[in-house]
Amino acid sequence: MKNIAIILAGGLGNRLGGDTPKQFKLLNNRRVIDYSIRIFEEHDLIDKIIIVCHKDWVEIIESEYKEHVIVTGGASRQESSFKGLKACVGNPENVLIHDAARPFLTQKIISSSINSLDKYQAVNTCIPSKDTIIIQKNNLIESIPNRKNILLSQTPQSFKYKTILSAHNKFKGDDLSDDIQLVNKIDIDCCNNKGSRYNIKITDNLDMEIAQMIINNRKIVE
Repeated sequence: MKNIAIILAGGLGNRLGGDTPKQFKLLNNRRVIDYSIRIFEEHDLIDKIIIVCHKDWVEIIESEYKEHVIVTGGASRQESSFKGLKACVGNPENVLIHDAARPFLTQKIISSSINSLDKYQAVNTCIPSKDTIIIQKNNLIESIPNRKNILLSQTPQSFKYKTILSAHNKFKGDDLSDDIQLVNKIDIDCCNNKGSRYNIKITDNLDMEIAQMIINNRKIVE
């Protein structure tokens, strides 16, 4: 196998309320996670999909996606990602790690990520910041970095398999917020690829409303 997609769906997503984690909530009569699963399924270069799932949902997701590998998630995002990596078989060359709460991944982003791995060991997906970024300390402005140098990170984050596995082994227990930080800590050049403003991460109820509006006008999603 050359390219494996790892979809992280191990979190609780409490900010949406209710008993159902955000990645498993219904969006236009489909689970949020289903959108990214189907996009990866439809891409010709993806050989396998691994879903890292919240423990209470493993049996449900296994029954709905029998063709994919389902792994129980960990106590943190970093631990869940590591579990997904350890579930890879067949000595893959590349892995693409994606948040289940980002339903509007595109074929174009996947292709760009895989193509960039021909040159780089790590590839991030990101968009420019439209807003000024404020660094604060004690509720006061400490600095205002140049917006031209600020990017907002998305997923997938893509890696040579051996590179990201090595980074996880080296920084076990650090509990960083995403995988690109791990690779950056070992001084690997990380390429930034263009993401999409539609590649939103669903976090709260307003995001669900925005996601529904995107679906209602799906033709605008690139």
